[in-house]
Amino acid sequence: MRLVIGVACLLVLILEAAVVLRPAAGPAVRGRSTGEVFQETLRAKKPEIVLLGNSLLLDSTDASIFTTLSGRRTVIVGHGGAASAWWYLALKNVILEAPQKPRLVVVFLRDRDLTDPGFRVTGEYQHDIDEMATSHEPVLEELAYQGTMSTPTYLLYRHCSLYQQRLAIKQRLNARIRDKIVPVLTGRPGSADRAIQRMFRDQNLDPALLTMRQLAAESRQMSETGDFYGQLDRSFLPHMLRLAQDKGVRIAVVRMKRRRDTTPNRELPALRTYVEDLESYLTQNQAPFIDLTQEAEITLDLYAAGDHLRATPTVRRQFTRLLAKRLAPVLSTLPSP
Repeated sequence: MRLVIGVACLLVLILEAAVVLRPAAGPAVRGRSTGEVFQETLRAKKPEIVLLGNSLLLDSTDASIFTTLSGRRTVIVGHGGAASAWWYLALKNVILEAPQKPRLVVVFLRDRDLTDPGFRVTGEYQHDIDEMATSHEPVLEELAYQGTMSTPTYLLYRHCSLYQQRLAIKQRLNARIRDKIVPVLTGRPGSADRAIQRMFRDQNLDPALLTMRQLAAESRQMSETGDFYGQLDRSFLPHMLRLAQDKGVRIAVVRMKRRRDTTPNRELPALRTYVEDLESYLTQNQAPFIDLTQEAEITLDLYAAGDHLRATPTVRRQFTRLLAKRLAPVLSTLPSP
């Protein structure tokens, strides 16, 4: 019986894979890319300040409140899951190409994001990268792909469509199983989503266990890529600073407080050294560095899942006020509006 069930499941997966991989019917209708949407926003709003980041920024910060508090027109350019490759492309192809360039771009990161060029550039993130890139991106290709893959892997990735899409195919298969097969088996549409929501709701979160696992993962990562100056020349950071300087735009960097940081002395010694080197390098390049990891106002009760603050109006107002206060010394050095 187990063999029959196993064969049946395998057949289902093969059929589902065929459905997922089949060519779409009719010509694809191309909408506006993410880059084009942000270009239109910058042309329309002509911001003096651009906040650049990912969902940590999007969940925590209200651009309209920041505009009111700072007296500077502010726009957020960000995308869930974005990392240094996306930020580099957004800066180069969107922000610095705006007809009226901002005076300041503030990059929001966790710890080592700016020197990890291969982070979130393949699989489900490939589409996001492509939407921000031009047809010729030699720095992106060298740092994000060639520089982070072995030669055989890189050749497979660039010349084998199936290999490039393997993670996306897996996710689409998972989605079809969740949305199509599970409801048939249970007789209840949406049953998989409801089960996932019940399992992973905030009330079931164990902050201590999450922090412990986060620290273990960081320890492994620091041993591999924790040398700031060893990673610097292989990162997008020098390119971003040089591009902004050439266009007369200042860069500032904000290090976000993570769930781990709500418990004192949880930062690894190697990470402290890395951050000190990062701050020193940014200071040498006239890029202010604001470290929020020790902010007493950002407490554990403000967090949702992982390192994300709860995206509620109250939390967003609280964090945006704190951000405006911490960036005020930087804004005071900019020309008057």
